Amino acid sequence: MLASQLLELLPQQWQLLLVILPLVSLLFLLHRSRNRSGSIRLPPGPWQLPILGNLHQIGPLAHRSLLALSKRHGPVMMLRLGMVQTVVLSSPEAAHEALKTHNVDCSGRSPSAGPRLLSYGYKDVIFSPYGEYVQEMRKLFILELLSRRRVQAACYARDAQAEKLVKNLTSIGTKPVLVPDYISATLDGIFGSFVFGGNRAAEKFKGQLVPVMNEAVDMLSSFSAEDFFANAAGCLFDHVTGIKAHRQRIFKKLDGFFEQVIEHYVNEDPTRKKLDDNCGSALVEELIDLWKKRNKITKDHVKAILMVIIIISFVVEDSSYESFLERKELLFGSSSCATSTQIYFSLVNTYVSGHFCRWQ
Repeated sequence: MLASQLLELLPQQWQLLLVILPLVSLLFLLHRSRNRSGSIRLPPGPWQLPILGNLHQIGPLAHRSLLALSKRHGPVMMLRLGMVQTVVLSSPEAAHEALKTHNVDCSGRSPSAGPRLLSYGYKDVIFSPYGEYVQEMRKLFILELLSRRRVQAACYARDAQAEKLVKNLTSIGTKPVLVPDYISATLDGIFGSFVFGGNRAAEKFKGQLVPVMNEAVDMLSSFSAEDFFANAAGCLFDHVTGIKAHRQRIFKKLDGFFEQVIEHYVNEDPTRKKLDDNCGSALVEELIDLWKKRNKITKDHVKAILMVIIIISFVVEDSSYESFLERKELLFGSSSCATSTQIYFSLVNTYVSGHFCRWQ
């Protein structure tokens, strides 16, 4: 009786809506249950917020946050970081299955604004989506850039800088020295000689490169809103917060530096005798030769490959330096100031452990 009176008081269009709404809800629930029964079984995971997903559960130390979540939800769990569905593997067995058994299926990378910009539209090898292009570039790397001839050049650069370091430490004697200055100078010398060659160009370009590459490595190791929200909202947020402008500023610095390096070698006297490989030939020259010989290789490819090699060198330099500091602390304490004898023994310990091992 009460329901009929309420229907009489409501307008006709509202009466129709009250009839249709339950039917639509019922059809939606039936459709959802069918999709669930026939869909792929996904890994378990924590509860998600409507827009953020699981971003609110990731703290400043992401690896520790993921470890805590994996203890609760298992070694294979599903997270949604903004709009990005992410599977987290936290056991050796799961990692082996993904990286070895199903390597081709799991070798792709999610699109990211920073790597896309610095790699000139994914013209490199590391950040590019896995496919035919990556396979061709890997073959090119192995044949041209990672050949025995290039490895011997890298060995020469390392041995020459190590000999230079020993001479400097011998001349100082037992006086205290600042560890970071000597280790950084040695690693920078190895990198500069290998990439730019054993000439004055190494010192010229190395001083300009180190500051901007530190910024680039910091940017690539961080995230932005566009990485999690690949739409206008993420782009707008990065624009308002200044992250997008910061990316563009770093890219312009790197691009200008690469242009300067390429022009330096392109405009050199063609009759100039190239450095013998045993004396450390320049990697930049090898890339420019590939650019001139192969139609598919453009100047942007040269810049992208050079950028990736330099970034890898910086990451290896940091890890080697941290390994040296760990061994020094175990042997002589945690002070950043040490004698030349202490540095020498720490370097020998690091060398023997394989961080500077010779390629045979």
